[in-house]
Amino acid sequence: CLHCGSDCSRDNLHRDMPLDDFLKALETIEKPARHFTVVLTGGEPLLREDLEICGREIRRRGMRWSMVTNGMRYTDGRHASLLSAGLGALTISLDGLEGSHDHLRGNGAFRRLMQTCERLKKENFPYTLSMCVTSANVHEMADIVELARHIGAGNLHFMWYFVRGRGGGEGIAPRGTAAASRTGSHAQAGG
Repeated sequence: CLHCGSDCSRDNLHRDMPLDDFLKALETIEKPARHFTVVLTGGEPLLREDLEICGREIRRRGMRWSMVTNGMRYTDGRHASLLSAGLGALTISLDGLEGSHDHLRGNGAFRRLMQTCERLKKENFPYTLSMCVTSANVHEMADIVELARHIGAGNLHFMWYFVRGRGGGEGIAPRGTAAASRTGSHAQAGG
């Protein structure tokens, strides 16, 4: 994604963490708290062919796990497979309404994300939408709240864009624009 906080690329010298290293890292977690959750992020965790193995190993050690995904590779088959591996929750990245989202993630990405959300809603599976707020999408925040409600998201998380990794071209939202967007939306809705 154009604004990704990770510095991942096809030419990246550092591939995904090998499974053996991942398991060794899990072993360093001694006496985890009762509801300790390991959150798998990326890049994109659904690109890992051994994701379900990672999930089962987390659960075997008495911990919960969840992941942050763009949702584009989240199929019915993968959903069933992840559930059997103990997936407990999901956060899906949403970067605005269709035009804004597709600008950052490619044509058709918003439609695929909506299909994933509909699947999760049908399954009554808890998920959070997470929107990275930039100068290009800050005006869509109120509409995203309504969209999240409509598609059955259990939570909505707004995070403020910061320049890191591949990010740099999207721009930080100017001071006060989120409040102005919210106020304008409420005025229209109420009047």
